[in-house]
Amino acid sequence: MLDLAATPEAAAWATRLLHLRERSAAEALVPGETLRALRGRLLASPAEPDPAVADAPVSRDAAIWAYRVFLGREPENEAVIAACVAVPDLARLAANFRAEREFLAQDGMEPEGERAIEVLGLPARFAGFPADPYFRGLHTLGPGLERLAALARRVAHARPGPFQLLDVGACLGVTAVALARALPGHRVVAVEAAPRLAALAGRNVERNGCAGAVAVENAAVGAANGRAAFREERFSAGSHLLTPAEQEAATDWVPMTTLAALAARHGLDDLGLVKLDIEGFERHALEGGLELLARSRAVVHMEFNTWAQLAMSNTNPRHFLEWLGRNVPHLHALDADGEAWTRMAGWAALPFLHRHLVERRSVEDIVLSWDDSWAAPRQ
Repeated sequence: MLDLAATPEAAAWATRLLHLRERSAAEALVPGETLRALRGRLLASPAEPDPAVADAPVSRDAAIWAYRVFLGREPENEAVIAACVAVPDLARLAANFRAEREFLAQDGMEPEGERAIEVLGLPARFAGFPADPYFRGLHTLGPGLERLAALARRVAHARPGPFQLLDVGACLGVTAVALARALPGHRVVAVEAAPRLAALAGRNVERNGCAGAVAVENAAVGAANGRAAFREERFSAGSHLLTPAEQEAATDWVPMTTLAALAARHGLDDLGLVKLDIEGFERHALEGGLELLARSRAVVHMEFNTWAQLAMSNTNPRHFLEWLGRNVPHLHALDADGEAWTRMAGWAALPFLHRHLVERRSVEDIVLSWDDSWAAPRQ
């Protein structure tokens, strides 16, 4: 790795690329500090991006400094510089470099060897991080993936034709692979907010032969477009957005998109199924796509996790249920054996919450829908 000094020019570019903002006059240089050391300090203290910097076009200088800042070396040739300049904006360029295996390896974040599991009865291989309990427990996901696949097939039975599917909160890409296998010929868009996890999801989709069916986007999904404070946890599936009062705990600032904007960007004109699991911020995502979901008559498979709602997004679960009752026609939940989907009678929030907290221990999957044809008995 180049041992460049953190000159004023180097510090300015490191700040633009790592924080997506301009360096302030109050930020003094540390005498004798190297660019690598400065990079470490900036990575350890994420700051809110400046849209003027994040959305700026990529210049030739930006491309060259991206190689120096992220990879610690000069670009190989003019062709790779030109590829960088073709990236739409500085935020996208920085996200691409953060996903590079070469960058991850420099800071001891290289994924461990692939882990072999079965997904819908077929062999699959996924990479992840050594200390991640979710990655170590991939072999336990089978029953949940089978239930989701069964739901996807029921939706397909009631809705002939190749509709699209959304996996919001894709993590390592396991669910996206399962959906692609469950419904060959359908298109899946997988969305993951954590930059490192999104990069892994993309590679895992490829290594399992699903690249033609699954597109992966690095973004959080919420009620508005912009950027948002995000915290990546050691337990990767527990990584989450932060409320405005908790932004100092951010490990990154990530792009934020609404479901409506996401659908427009990916051409999702016939959205049939959405898997939604974003650690307590589900209401925010629904608020940014209610019209789309109602118009598409989509089925939404959603985690209802009262702990995450209270602890992560400061959402009152009862208020959330009442809001769902005003905006979504149908709710379905698993029966007592955890096998079949059954229609819940009415929208009485308190009885549902009592069962949810006492019997289901505060975490379960529910299904929201604007059309109940998928739930009809299959002939």
